[in-house]
Amino acid sequence: MGRRWASVLLLLSLSVPAWAGVPLKGIGVSLGKIPGGGCAAKTTDAMGHVDFGIWPTLPKGAVYTVRIEHAPTDVNVTIKGASGGPISRTVAHGNANERMAAQTIRLVSDGKTPLVVEVEAASTTLPVKAAEPHSIQ
Repeated sequence: MGRRWASVLLLLSLSVPAWAGVPLKGIGVSLGKIPGGGCAAKTTDAMGHVDFGIWPTLPKGAVYTVRIEHAPTDVNVTIKGASGGPISRTVAHGNANERMAAQTIRLVSDGKTPLVVEVEAASTTLPVKAAEPHSIQ
């Protein structure tokens, strides 16, 4: 009986999220503004960070946008330097229309703190091949 439970626990542990929180290098991040268009584009470093520096506050009704480009998987994005504190979102990589809407994050700069975007892998599971059934004696 003990071996059977050990086998079940082993299989369950293999399906636990394996890469959540891993910084993603080489992800394109664009900073824009509405109205006005693009401002800057950079790629995440080895720690999954992009530092856009300090951006001024905009007139009422105008916002900055941060867009994540071509993420290979679902990602967690944190933006520091926004008015009201950090912004955190999970960006899913679905079909093209879903990605376009989900990957654009609107924010207002506090005008004092550098806009830093952090990109890391969201919860994903590794594919696991099921073990062949056998009898335990």
